[in-house]
Amino acid sequence: MKKRNKIIIIITLIIFVSCQQVYAHSIRHHLINMGKNLVKLTFSPLYGMFIKGPKNIKEAYEYEVYGGEDPEKKGLLRKKLCGQTLS
Repeated sequence: MKKRNKIIIIITLIIFVSCQQVYAHSIRHHLINMGKNLVKLTFSPLYGMFIKGPKNIKEAYEYEVYGGEDPEKKGLLRKKLCGQTLS
């Protein structure tokens, strides 16, 4: 039992010595963070659907039509309509 107590005391001392000084947030700060996270939670799917998603689609389309590997095939009608590379 004495050995177990020594181990527990040593571990707690190591924890207390190695911990840095920590500052707690105020209640006001917690409420502000909760409000921000609630807004992010509700609007992030809408942001992904209406802003980020179309941007990604536009970038992929522009790469497929104008940014391909073959310079002579850039801007062809088929590539503009289908948005795919010609094989």
